Amino acid sequence: MIKIHLSFWLAAAIFWIMGLGIVFLMVISAVTLHELAHIVVAKAFGCKTIQLRISALGEIARINRMDRLTPWKRTAVIAAGPACNFLLWFLIEQNMQFFVSIGMESFGFYNLILGIFNLLPIFPLDGAKLFQLWMGNHLGAMRANRRAIRIGQICCIVLMALGVVQAILYAPNFTMLLVGFTLWRQNCNIKVELTGEFYLAMLNKSGRLSKGMLPIKPLCAKANYPLAKIVESMGWDHILVITVIDRTKTVTIATINEMEIINYVTRYGILGTLEDYLHFSRST
Repeated sequence: MIKIHLSFWLAAAIFWIMGLGIVFLMVISAVTLHELAHIVVAKAFGCKTIQLRISALGEIARINRMDRLTPWKRTAVIAAGPACNFLLWFLIEQNMQFFVSIGMESFGFYNLILGIFNLLPIFPLDGAKLFQLWMGNHLGAMRANRRAIRIGQICCIVLMALGVVQAILYAPNFTMLLVGFTLWRQNCNIKVELTGEFYLAMLNKSGRLSKGMLPIKPLCAKANYPLAKIVESMGWDHILVITVIDRTKTVTIATINEMEIINYVTRYGILGTLEDYLHFSRST
């Protein structure tokens, strides 16, 4: 399903009125090929595209069942977009005379800039998604999400500062400033979406666990260990097996896996300790 936002048509009209219709076509072509690369690689791995959303800020493909892919396959899907832009830039540079003859000599440059820009660690760009994936498996998904948001906000502030410098010293062009501000707002508002994405991915682990697709990561914790810290230790592509010991660290009380914890916290909240969960599980 393709959804075109009104802002796209407004941007197209503004560019056309300014006599920059060819520039707009080159930029939107580079963005479209970028998203098509994501879609093609995802389809090759058995994932379906739910929606392709097109707006003045670009295009975003919503792809289903990405959490069921291995980390390297997900990396391939995410990296396919920038890789497509870099490949196009290289091919255009090798055939520059042809593109000059049709008035599209800047098409390679726009692809290069788009590829580099998408690797910035700012949501919803590909760089942030790669950081979220690999650091999420190393640090824990929720911790990685928080760090990605902070890093993204810092990058947005830098973009806005560079936009102000550009407008003052070089030309009255506020594109970089507006892009930085828009991405900053998205990063500030994305926490709820990322939290929902996290819990959905954790609940969907049961299917992968039954097929033996998840390696085990052991965790030893005292009974008074907060459930919130357990949840923060959960990664995208491993399963926590928690050995619960008493406060003297001498007696093993229970061994549980993260699926039991995630089912509990999605129903009753993240507050409490492992001891609270054990009391609940014994009384039911």
